[in-house]
Amino acid sequence: EHRDDGLRLLGAYITAIVHCVPPGNKPTPQERDNCLPHLERELSLLPWRVIVALGSFAYDGVCRAFSVRKRPAFGHGVEAPLEDGRTIICSYHPSQQNTQTGRLTREMLDGISPRTRLAALSRTLSPKRAGVSPPWRRRVRRRRRLRCSGSHGGCRRAGGR
Repeated sequence: EHRDDGLRLLGAYITAIVHCVPPGNKPTPQERDNCLPHLERELSLLPWRVIVALGSFAYDGVCRAFSVRKRPAFGHGVEAPLEDGRTIICSYHPSQQNTQTGRLTREMLDGISPRTRLAALSRTLSPKRAGVSPPWRRRVRRRRRLRCSGSHGGCRRAGGR
């Protein structure tokens, strides 16, 4: 429900195809296409394996971002494998219209989560294809923990100023 509900999101990242709220909260295909470079940049920085596209508008945008030419028609639960082993899983958008009319039920949406986990675990990506450095090649940077001084001065590095 809100930030203090005790729930935590682990191993997932949430983003949007269109990052601004257009008039009437109805983005146009041109607005989506204008935002694609931002989505491409976001996803290039993350070692993702599975994307859940909430709605056909998002599915079309993700397919455009990855230049997916041959793709299955959108439908709830449809999986679209990418050439590098990653996967796009489709779901109806959890909008009020879809949930109140029964087009998308709680059971349908709950059924996507296990499939997403299974797809993420079953797809093995070489670090090079995933766009990330393997852990044994990553440069480990040791960062000093920040601690709050409690005063108005803000935070200071642990063990010094």
